[in-house]
Amino acid sequence: MKRRDFVIIVEGLLKIDDNRKLHISVCFDGFYKFYNGTCLSYDNKSYVEFYDMKLGNIIIPYSQIINIEPMIQK
Repeated sequence: MKRRDFVIIVEGLLKIDDNRKLHISVCFDGFYKFYNGTCLSYDNKSYVEFYDMKLGNIIIPYSQIINIEPMIQK
């Protein structure tokens, strides 16, 4: 995913709710993973800083992101 696309999606989701939890799906080397948490910063041109609820702070390259959606909380 390109940074521009990521920013458009995230800002749209955060416009609805600033504290919205996100579900980010990534693919690297044919392996798929997902992260649930909040976006800390997307100012960098090559990666997003993300806080995963289980792993803590992580860095995700934009090129590995395949999908972003709101996390459904029960």
